[in-house]
Amino acid sequence: LVHDAALRGAAVAARSVSFADGSSAELSDREAELHVEHESVERVVTSLKGAARFDVVPNAARAFEVRTRDVRVRVLGTRFAVQELAGSETALGIIPAG
Repeated sequence: LVHDAALRGAAVAARSVSFADGSSAELSDREAELHVEHESVERVVTSLKGAARFDVVPNAARAFEVRTRDVRVRVLGTRFAVQELAGSETALGIIPAG
C-alpha cells in the first residue's frame, strides 16, 4: 500500500486494499475511490467516495477512520460497509461475524 495514493475501483488490482495491521477494504463499485490519508501504528484514516466494505482487525489502541463527504466513522475493530447515497446522505451498516 502506498501512502497518500488514490485507489480507483475501476482498476481491478486496486479493488481490494490490505493495511499493515491486516485490516482490509473492498471497493464495492467501479466508481468508488479510496484515499489513504494517514497510516501509522496508532491509526488509519481514509476518505471514501462511493461504496466499500471494511474488515478492521480489533485493536483498542489503533482507531480506523473512514470519512465521506458528510460522515466520519471511527472503529476499533469490526466489519462494516459505507455507501454514499444521492444528495448528502451516507448509509452505514455493521456486518455480522461469520
